[in-house]
Amino acid sequence: MLRKRIRRGRRCLKSTSQRFWTLHTTTLGLTNMRRLYHFLKGQYAVAAIEKRRLRISRIEDLNDAFEFIGIALDDKRDRIHLSSYRRRLGMEQGIICMSETWSKPQMWGHYGESFRGMVLGFDIWEDDFFKVRYRKTRPRLADLGLSSYAEIGPEHLKDLARIKSDGWAYEDEWRWQLPLVNPEVIQGQAHYFQPFGPGLRLKEAIAGPKFRERSYEQMREMVKGMGVEVMLARGDFAKFEVTRQRQFSLWPPVDPQTP
Repeated sequence: MLRKRIRRGRRCLKSTSQRFWTLHTTTLGLTNMRRLYHFLKGQYAVAAIEKRRLRISRIEDLNDAFEFIGIALDDKRDRIHLSSYRRRLGMEQGIICMSETWSKPQMWGHYGESFRGMVLGFDIWEDDFFKVRYRKTRPRLADLGLSSYAEIGPEHLKDLARIKSDGWAYEDEWRWQLPLVNPEVIQGQAHYFQPFGPGLRLKEAIAGPKFRERSYEQMREMVKGMGVEVMLARGDFAKFEVTRQRQFSLWPPVDPQTP
């Protein structure tokens, strides 16, 4: 994959409760850009494009019960303490999850509204994201070079955010951890968003083969002037993969009940 190198000030995050993830700026340096993909339901993809922003997921709402507490601990008190840390962190920080590829049918089935959704491709600053590491077994303290839970420090906690079971390996996941600031109340619930910008540049809008929220022409008009390529997906004819449909006459008709 071709990567661009640009100069910018780097931003890092840290949790105020754990002396970990504080917001600060480092010296100006070189950083890589890469293309990552975000799967969405159709209506949410349209809203994201129209409002030029992505929703930040809450840590407690993620679909893996082992998020941020993946280490195997024998002492019940240590397990309770680590779970408490996750709850506190979840009040301050959120996650934007992306994948390296949009070609896996499992991802479309789980996160792309069973092929009725859309994948948004972004050029991102690689330094803002971290790549998830997948393991067959939960790490133990000894795997981190520790003899007791009391020795766990900020770097070990940061590693826990990267660790998931290899059952999730098909996701090829990258994550951006962000502060929860400036909430927007929608139907009585607080939601948090990250606006599109230099480190989150929308470049592709890939509609699933059952996408019926907007026509091809409407999608083209929606991204006009943004430098975004609108595509339609289909199943590959030879492999269990999702690929590009080049016949736009096959774009699904808009659902008449779509607002």
